[in-house]
Amino acid sequence: MNFEQWCRLDEMLYVCQTDEEYKQYAGLAHDEGLIVLLAEMKQQNSKTYIDFFPKQDDALLL
Repeated sequence: MNFEQWCRLDEMLYVCQTDEEYKQYAGLAHDEGLIVLLAEMKQQNSKTYIDFFPKQDDALLL
């Protein structure tokens, strides 16, 4: 996984979770299980970032 792929995945997770949370707060049909799953996936993705990109300067180059 390169940094660009990680960013795409992180953005996708963020958008999906935000969409479900919007539905929840707007009183629309939503899936709370999906919200929890996406939060867990975001946590795992953060751990992946730390493991694969230990040199944090890479993020500053974009």
